[in-house]
Amino acid sequence: PPLTPFKARALASLADVVGAALHPHLDVLMPCLLPAMADEDPQHHQSAREAAAAVSQAVEEDGAHLLIGELQRGAGDPGAEMRIGTAELTGMFAATNKHVEMEEHVPALMQLLLGLFADTDARVLKVAWTALGQVTAQIPKEDLPAYLKYVQAGLSSALVTQRRHTKKGEELLLPGLCQPKALTPILPIFLQGVLQGGSAEVR
Repeated sequence: PPLTPFKARALASLADVVGAALHPHLDVLMPCLLPAMADEDPQHHQSAREAAAAVSQAVEEDGAHLLIGELQRGAGDPGAEMRIGTAELTGMFAATNKHVEMEEHVPALMQLLLGLFADTDARVLKVAWTALGQVTAQIPKEDLPAYLKYVQAGLSSALVTQRRHTKKGEELLLPGLCQPKALTPILPIFLQGVLQGGSAEVR
């Protein structure tokens, strides 16, 4: 059934109370919440966004893999609204959840968002770029070089996807890296890799 603003507000209030009891229901909640976050109606958009934020903030460590699994499915959905909501909630989850040791999950979140850098929808690209900055902001400065391999893997995967959509003879360009200030979310990782990298491979 459609997610009405009333239902979204009720879900947000419920999430604050029941917390981890929501874990078994994430596979039902996320397919409703994620596309609603991109609804063109301001009231629907805002109420869905608040509900999704409340649910993601209520997730505890033993439920993190369940939420991330739903986000990974959302990132591969054919609907642009689902991918927009997925990217936005990925950033919100990384930035606001206080129950999960986020560093452990940063590689999966980074690769999810970098995969969306091959998206054909400009709205998805913009939200994924913002969310990637929220995710990389969770990495302590001294640990940044260790994440270079995940950036490289994510970009390589996105390039494989983009290559499938590039006609023969056309220049291979990754849409997510063609935006203004596109490197901002990942530049600190490259810089610290150069400055701190203890091996020739990292440098």
